[in-house]
Amino acid sequence: MEHNKKKILNTALILFARQGFRDTSTAQIAREAGVANGTLFHYFATKDDLIDAVFLFCSINVDKYYRKNVDRTKPLKDNFMQLHKNWLAFALDQPEQYLIINQYLSSTICSKLEKQEIFSEYIERIIMPGIEQGVFRDTSVELILDISCQVLHIVILHFMDNSHLATDPEYVDQTMNFIWDSVRASPDVSQENLKPFLHH
Repeated sequence: MEHNKKKILNTALILFARQGFRDTSTAQIAREAGVANGTLFHYFATKDDLIDAVFLFCSINVDKYYRKNVDRTKPLKDNFMQLHKNWLAFALDQPEQYLIINQYLSSTICSKLEKQEIFSEYIERIIMPGIEQGVFRDTSVELILDISCQVLHIVILHFMDNSHLATDPEYVDQTMNFIWDSVRASPDVSQENLKPFLHH
């Protein structure tokens, strides 16, 4: 990656995370990156193109965390919990990148279809089997996705403000259960009765 392009992306990432997409101008990004406005637009024709590039960069990094310790032979709840722990680990390691991803997914830039494509693996391996098995509430995939993402975001913000608590495995499990409880069908469903992550 060319030096100027990298400077623009890194500066945009920091400013977008700190100020938001709407309140960050390309002029400010160029100024703080130490390049001319024309240089920025040489690499990114529009502000939306720059936002897309920053989001893509962050998405590539989150992929390094996403599947860690996920095992398709384990019960669905185990993998649900692990996937959300992985998101938490990413958010605490790369808070600015997490804030970019969350902001992008919550914005009008990201369509419902694009969001479902981004979370396609989570939908196919967690949400749909959970609904089919009666583990999750009998509602739409979209609603389960939105609820779990919103509760996860609240949990992540809590740990960002109280990072020392992330070293307590019992406390982390307790907060992950908040996410699980927000989408499960009934408190009477026990983990022992859950079917494996994927059918073969």
